[in-house]
Amino acid sequence: MLVLSLAAVVGYAFLPSGNGVITKHITSQVPTYSGILGQFAPSDAVQVSYNNFTAVREVNSTALPPGSYLVFTKPSANVTVQSVEQRVSVVLSAPNATVDITLLDSDSFDSLQAAFSSTLTPIGKAGSHDLYSTTALINNTAVQTWVAFVHSPDALIFCSAKGSASAAMARVLAVYDGSVPSLLSSSAISRLLFAANGTDGHLGVSIQNFAGVVTTGKMTLITVDKLNASLSVNHFVEFSNQSEAQSQIDYFKRVYLGSEEFESYDDILVAIQSQPLTSLVQAIAEVG
Repeated sequence: MLVLSLAAVVGYAFLPSGNGVITKHITSQVPTYSGILGQFAPSDAVQVSYNNFTAVREVNSTALPPGSYLVFTKPSANVTVQSVEQRVSVVLSAPNATVDITLLDSDSFDSLQAAFSSTLTPIGKAGSHDLYSTTALINNTAVQTWVAFVHSPDALIFCSAKGSASAAMARVLAVYDGSVPSLLSSSAISRLLFAANGTDGHLGVSIQNFAGVVTTGKMTLITVDKLNASLSVNHFVEFSNQSEAQSQIDYFKRVYLGSEEFESYDDILVAIQSQPLTSLVQAIAEVG
């Protein structure tokens, strides 16, 4: 009888409510998450986007066409798309800048770092990390760019923001060094990630630390995952409290009209949409 009673309680907790939303709950002890997603992103980052190039290639070998990912003029170096394994983009408000953290295969990383260290003299440091000033070709335009290298992971870090690039680089490197709190130290982010099954295994992730298309929300997490023979594109929106989340269900469902399934995790609403694998490029583009 005890087993049957427990099964009935669990089953009831996951039945759709009268509004068609499956009700779930977040544990009182949310796990501590880690990974490249928060290794360089400060807790006050405006937006953080993550792309797992290696996993994307496993789903569709032609989704990422070969060619140049980033071209430097001095030293003369070409970072190819094929050499990129993962990528994180961190948008900051103070300073107003975007920093790109690109994880390369070890041979490409070692070759690029050797080219910089043998050609350029570092113009400064951020903690123990050398900072280089160079020129990159972005959209066929020469742009002054700050560059740093971090072993473990084999990360190329760069920023082209005028006037604030060095400060932005210093801020993300301070997260890596542990002197600035990581995005993953935020309890709100951890709760969103709990609903999204953590930081591992996603093809793409976007964390918007602001009200997104659901204007009554506080922040939005988007994940792209491979699910059997299709993609699952999932939108998680956090509200100020559980009552507010429940009051916004109709509005939330209108915003994500194309979603097939909706869930509620206390103060978080979730919209789940299935897409064909042929939509992989567009789905990854959505997370940035």
